[in-house]
Amino acid sequence: MLSSIGRASVRRVVTRSPQSTTRAAQGIWQFQRANIENANNTSNRSQVNNTTRRSYATATKAIAKPKASKPSVTSRVVQKPANSVNKKVVAKKTVKKPAKKLVKKPIKKARKPVAKPAKKPVKRVKKPKSEAQLAAAAALKKTANLKALKAVALQAPDAKPTKPWLLYVSDMIVNREPGQSFGDIIQATANKWKNLSPAELEVYNRRANENKAENAAAYKKWVESHTPDEIRQANLARAALRRLKGNKAKKPSNIKDERQPKRALSAQFFFHRERWASGDLKGIRIPDATALLFKEWNELSPAQKQVYKEREVAAKQAYVEEHRAVFKRDPPHTKIEVK
Repeated sequence: MLSSIGRASVRRVVTRSPQSTTRAAQGIWQFQRANIENANNTSNRSQVNNTTRRSYATATKAIAKPKASKPSVTSRVVQKPANSVNKKVVAKKTVKKPAKKLVKKPIKKARKPVAKPAKKPVKRVKKPKSEAQLAAAAALKKTANLKALKAVALQAPDAKPTKPWLLYVSDMIVNREPGQSFGDIIQATANKWKNLSPAELEVYNRRANENKAENAAAYKKWVESHTPDEIRQANLARAALRRLKGNKAKKPSNIKDERQPKRALSAQFFFHRERWASGDLKGIRIPDATALLFKEWNELSPAQKQVYKEREVAAKQAYVEEHRAVFKRDPPHTKIEVK
């Protein structure tokens, strides 16, 4: 269809001469072409405006378009360029960052544990003990030693009284009057003992001898109930007890055992025993006699001393053989040869 401008152009051409028909047709074609192009342009702009409105629908308010007035037949419709609001908005493309390449970290080799040097133990400095503490420790040690030694020393059986006086006192204690004290008993016993007849004294003497024989038999039986080695160890313990007790009473004496081998005498001791047996030292005090014997020994010639040294060698040999027979071993620290 022709627009109003086109139809007006056709009327002007038709009212002119018929000779310009061809020119009129060309004009019509040109107007139709222009009309078509205008229509196309209009449709393209409307599409662009619609696209722009849709893109800004959420960001801006809709801008009301002025109603397009219908163009008159004699005037050309000139469309103004769209406002800046209707310009096409180019959406920014999100630029994807290049993915980071995963670089494998080199695996570190586990370090071998280094052995730490061992710490030196710190020596604790002991505080010095006071005198009281040292004395208490010594007393405790002594008590422990005493208990251990007493266990080894053996306990001999109780012996019966072997003296007539003691037998008489024991009888008086048994037959004492009620309420009589021990001091009164001893005083009365001493007075009566002096007034005893010979027959009464003979009874107590006989009883004492009988007790002595019974004690010896019981003692021998007790000694033989132990081995010779046990008796030897008991005597060593008793010697240690005597040293610990010092000057205290009731020092245990050595156990008498005939099975124990006799110690060998030295050459000088053989000389001393021979001189004591001669009777030349009778009536001389022991310290003075001993000093004299040492002087005589030193004055002996080598040949005279050799006699006593040979006795010493024979005694030591006998001691070794006896020790082997009793204890089934050689004696310690025994030299057979005498230099």
